[in-house]
Amino acid sequence: MIFIIRKSFFHFIILAIIIFLSPIKVYADNHSIRFNNITVEEGLSQGSVFEILQDNKGYLWFGTYDGLNKYDGYEFKTYKNTPFDEETLTNNGVTVIHEGSNNNLWIGTYNGLNKYSYKTDSFTQYRHDKEDNNSISSDVINEILTDKSGRLWLATENGIDIYDEENDKFTHYRNDPNDKNTISCNSVYSLYQDSNGIFWIGTEKGLNRYNPKTGKIKKFFSNPLDKDTLSNNVIYQIYEDSTNTLWIGTRNGLNKFNRKTEKFRRYKNDPNDKNSIKANKIQAIYEDTNNNLWIGTDGGGLNKYDRKNDGFISYLHNANDSHSIINNDVLEIKEDSSGIIWVGTYGGISKFNPNPEFSHYKTEKNKENTLNDNMIFSLYEDKENILWIGTSNGGLNRFNRSTGEFKYYTYDKSDSNTLSSNKVTHIFKDSSNTLWVATDRGLNKFNKEKENFKRYLHNKNDKSTIVDNRVKYIFEDSKKNLWIATREGLDKFNKDKETFTHYGEGKEPFGLSDDYVRYIYEDTKGNLWLGTVFGGLNKFNKETEKFTHYENDPEDSNTISHNSIKCIHEDDNGYLWIATNNGLNRFNPKDESFKLYTEDNGLSNNYIYGILEDENNNLWLSTNNGLSKFNKKREEFKNYGVSNGLQNKEFNVNAFYKSNTGEMFFGGVNGFNSFFPKDIEQRQNKPQINISSINVLGKEINLKNKINLEYTDDYISFNFVALDYLNPKKNRYAYKLEGFDKEWKYSGTRHYASYTNLEGGDYVFKVKGSNSNGIWSEDIAKVNISIEKPPWKRWWAFALYFLIFILLMYLVFNYVNILENKVKERTYELDNTNKELLNEIKERRKIEGELKEKLNENKQLYEKIVKDEEFQRNFFVTLSHELKTPINVILGAIQLINLQAKSKTDKATDRIKKHTKVIKRNSYRLLKTVNNLIDSTKIKSGDFKLSIEKKDIVYLVRDIVDSMKGYIEQEKLKIYFNSNVDKKIIDCDIVEIERIVLNIISNAIKFTPEGGAIWVDMKDQKDSIKISIKDNGIGIPKEKQKAIFERFKQSDNDLTRSHQGSGIGLSLVKSLVEMHGGSIEINSEVNKGSEFIITLPTKNDKYKTQEYDTKGILKNKGNNIKNIEIELSDLSTNE
Repeated sequence: MIFIIRKSFFHFIILAIIIFLSPIKVYADNHSIRFNNITVEEGLSQGSVFEILQDNKGYLWFGTYDGLNKYDGYEFKTYKNTPFDEETLTNNGVTVIHEGSNNNLWIGTYNGLNKYSYKTDSFTQYRHDKEDNNSISSDVINEILTDKSGRLWLATENGIDIYDEENDKFTHYRNDPNDKNTISCNSVYSLYQDSNGIFWIGTEKGLNRYNPKTGKIKKFFSNPLDKDTLSNNVIYQIYEDSTNTLWIGTRNGLNKFNRKTEKFRRYKNDPNDKNSIKANKIQAIYEDTNNNLWIGTDGGGLNKYDRKNDGFISYLHNANDSHSIINNDVLEIKEDSSGIIWVGTYGGISKFNPNPEFSHYKTEKNKENTLNDNMIFSLYEDKENILWIGTSNGGLNRFNRSTGEFKYYTYDKSDSNTLSSNKVTHIFKDSSNTLWVATDRGLNKFNKEKENFKRYLHNKNDKSTIVDNRVKYIFEDSKKNLWIATREGLDKFNKDKETFTHYGEGKEPFGLSDDYVRYIYEDTKGNLWLGTVFGGLNKFNKETEKFTHYENDPEDSNTISHNSIKCIHEDDNGYLWIATNNGLNRFNPKDESFKLYTEDNGLSNNYIYGILEDENNNLWLSTNNGLSKFNKKREEFKNYGVSNGLQNKEFNVNAFYKSNTGEMFFGGVNGFNSFFPKDIEQRQNKPQINISSINVLGKEINLKNKINLEYTDDYISFNFVALDYLNPKKNRYAYKLEGFDKEWKYSGTRHYASYTNLEGGDYVFKVKGSNSNGIWSEDIAKVNISIEKPPWKRWWAFALYFLIFILLMYLVFNYVNILENKVKERTYELDNTNKELLNEIKERRKIEGELKEKLNENKQLYEKIVKDEEFQRNFFVTLSHELKTPINVILGAIQLINLQAKSKTDKATDRIKKHTKVIKRNSYRLLKTVNNLIDSTKIKSGDFKLSIEKKDIVYLVRDIVDSMKGYIEQEKLKIYFNSNVDKKIIDCDIVEIERIVLNIISNAIKFTPEGGAIWVDMKDQKDSIKISIKDNGIGIPKEKQKAIFERFKQSDNDLTRSHQGSGIGLSLVKSLVEMHGGSIEINSEVNKGSEFIITLPTKNDKYKTQEYDTKGILKNKGNNIKNIEIELSDLSTNE
């Protein structure tokens, strides 16, 4: 069932010596493991995971009580029994998964054996048949083993079966009470072949050793009176480790077998021994590639064998820790190809990295020698390999890294020689080897001999005492002065007199910018740099005792990015690196310039707590989202998160330290991490790449080396996976479809690709991938795809095309011959014609002279026409004024007649009103025509000007529509108004806007039959307003639409000739719209109606800055006055 890498006994001895001599490794056994758990919530079919296997393709298989699960790091695919379907599992309760010879996958269940086919994604079933002696002995399969000869062994509830695949039959080996050379019991739970080829068989009644060379079986049983025998006769697990030691797991204890003496060493739980195994029922045994031996127990969690102390380190479920093992009933343990350990339990799957890049230390409940608080505020390691840890509520922790022992120093209100507070904010050891401890309630000096503390507290009546008890940082400068950072400013401590000198926030410009000092640092030039919470960065000159301030200016990007400073560090180039609440700042003291690095540059988070520099000049930054390593030369960030073994993504202020050996420590909200930067290398595991599925037209097809598709299969998609399970969601991919893609397409973490409308032909889809650390696979997964060509692109189609081409060429050849004959005939005729042409040329030269004379006459005539046109324009202006005066007299007379009519009889009055109404309506019509003619002429001559002002165009148009409703309804028409904005202010002449709208609406009234409708819509377009006036009238033919905006022009057809007009209205409308900087267009169809669309700009800057050039509007329009015809636009007046 299990295959392991064998190592020599000599290698084991060397490893043991290394472990023994390394104090760091001793403690490494004590630090916690971070488990990541997978349950049914993530898609697992059921929580009881009995079996785990990684196949040759890299997929993980999990056997549960309710189905077989295939896992690719993203999702599970579940296989279950389907009644009456012999290509499914025989039973959902999976007991064992085994990969045999030829990479066959065998699955044992509570009701039969199954062989899985990768090609068909289906199963072949093997069931016990009492009528067939060649069938398996029992349907309950407990274990499967492939021996060194490639034979398949089955441990069942009715003996052992060996499968003959060639003849498809099973040979049975059972207990025979009359034969001592048979197995001790038919209930076989475990099978194992050791490195010497010996078979070990675990049964319900003892352990059996079978030597295939001699054919002899030796049995081992438990004897309660003999401690050198098995601890129990029910054998669940057998395993040989890398030292060739045989381990036997039973129902009641773990046993180590001594091959020389053939005696057993028992390991059982002892409640009084914390190093004993935590439970006696052994359900799993496994050794990883680092030679760690893991034991899975029933109720005792996961146990790791401590070879040095011959004891066990246990890992139990903690309901308060989501990263503890998910359940204490461990059923299976396996390691994948990338080194991740997978643990099957009754509560799901737990996985962990046994070699995390970062060691994690935190509080372990129910354990001694552990941190007493996980909230870490400060770290310091002295020369004696003692790590001092300041916590939030656990006081000062003293950790002896050589022995693994912890000692705690806490506050005791009844003892003034104890720590002044349990909240330790900073730890510092000065040049005299004195340990100083900062707390939120005073400064403390540690007496190493007495192991007690002297407190330095604030006394408001004594100015020589510390200025504030809330101490944040302690620092000793190059002159051995001790500086104390507090909430109320900076203090310098005189060690001889034990007095404090205070430097606080001053009114003068050279005082401290902010009293809340968090960090102190001295550069190589002896300047003291202070980081404050609200006042930015301060440089303190110890000689002049003056401060220089560097604060953030939101308007100046060359200033520091934030005023809250967490840490200051100087590198070998003299740059200061400053951690702030808003990114990493590099300060150049030479020109006092700042350069900012943020998340946009790859930093994991802008909130930075600490900075440490490694031996390769990389900066390590603790943030609110993990650690970032910054390569200063390349200006690149490499980020590390919880999946890499960090205590949490959130770290803490002052909780960072670099030891003399180069080891780094970073503390946060869940303990602390330690590591050597040189050991943090990218994982070199190159993941296996698989194409997991192919979908054609949305339907999954069977995976093959070559896929054949129809030409109608125009959509194909691929799903692929890089089978590295440390952090699969960060695995990256690149793919390429040869025959279509010229280059690799890098898709990041997206693990699928799709193609549409591929041409017929042959393609190769290729994909490669990397693990979460960017190590790319060498192997490339690929699949060949052949797409059938459509009928019109097949060979016979091209043959047909060729025949058609030959036929066409033949026809063309014949046609050319016919043409050549005709050419000859025509050439003869042309010769005769040429002679006639020579005579005609002489005659034409004579005519050319006469034409020149005519052209001169035409030129003189044209000049006369231009003069006549100018005269005509002046004539129309004069005529318009002459007509306007009598019209006004007529209208005045009509008003007098109306007044006199009031004194007449009713009949006389009615007759007078009837006639005067006719006179008045036609007089208004004539007046309107005259006014339009005058304005049109003014526009043409450049004398017409707009009166521009800011007005609400929506209100204006709505008012016009409302004022016309009565008349429109009299005409048995309907009008509708709609606007997508309630108000729109534009630059316009309201009188001319009214004229524009009235002209177009009146035009619609004339050409819309009774029962029709007119729609006025307004749409706001931000910088302009669009006005649409639409009717369902008679419409205008397309060939006439361009001419309707010309002066004295209308559509010349039967429909329009019945509606008279001057032909000026629409021409005037277009001119007025263009004077507003707008445009007008028409959409019309005969018998369906017309739509005039006016677009007016919000601002008419051109008209504001200079007089409007109306001549410019009419430029290139032509100066010829056309024949005066009937105008389309003419609104009748009621009274």
